[in-house]
Amino acid sequence: IFINKYPFNGTVAFISLPAVLQQNFPEYDQNQPRIQFQFYGNSLLFKSSRPGQILNTFVVSASVTNASSPITDLSEEIKVTLLHLSPNTLGKE
Repeated sequence: IFINKYPFNGTVAFISLPAVLQQNFPEYDQNQPRIQFQFYGNSLLFKSSRPGQILNTFVVSASVTNASSPITDLSEEIKVTLLHLSPNTLGKE
């Protein structure tokens, strides 16, 4: 895990969380607030029932537990970057 605003070259999934989130995570709290990340590196878990449709990225998610208050109306964006597994050729002929 790296604390960066931009992904390294070759990164397949990247989430950038804004610094403002620290307000929801006090340093001295008995409930230990956490952000948990899930990375699914096997696209077979997300098969489509429609012929010809495939998942073209890995799947990544984040969830927050025990924050001191609901996380809403952030002044900065949460950025998610996913690398295509195969080049996107839609609309290119």
